[in-house]
Amino acid sequence: MERVNYRDSYSGIYCIRNIITNKVYIGKSKNIAQRISSHIHSLNSKTSSCTKLQNSWISHGGKSFEYFVLE
Repeated sequence: MERVNYRDSYSGIYCIRNIITNKVYIGKSKNIAQRISSHIHSLNSKTSSCTKLQNSWISHGGKSFEYFVLE
């Protein structure tokens, strides 16, 4: 597993994992760092369209998540 370096622009498949529950969100993007940044912004502002991810973020807090590139 490769950690996301926000200075680099990766294209591919990424994972957002709750390290407490071990549940994951899998996504794909042409710019993974930008997309994860967008996820974090919407999760922090409680406007995420992914209800399960948003609820988990609210329940466990942002520090309970890790982000990495799968492919």
